[in-house]
Amino acid sequence: METLLIRHAAKFGQRATRVDEAVLGNMGTFYRVNVGPFADKTEPERLCGSLRGEGYDCLVVTN
Repeated sequence: METLLIRHAAKFGQRATRVDEAVLGNMGTFYRVNVGPFADKTEPERLCGSLRGEGYDCLVVTN
């Protein structure tokens, strides 16, 4: 997980990041990375697009 944060530090910028870990039995360990806030809704979509292109799952969630 640290590799993601280091490799994409320029994309995350100075935004706050939070990593949550979940162990789901036989399915293994999953990580949820929260990044934000963003100025508008197009910014996280662009970030997700670039992360998906590298094989990561990404979902934009608004509060």
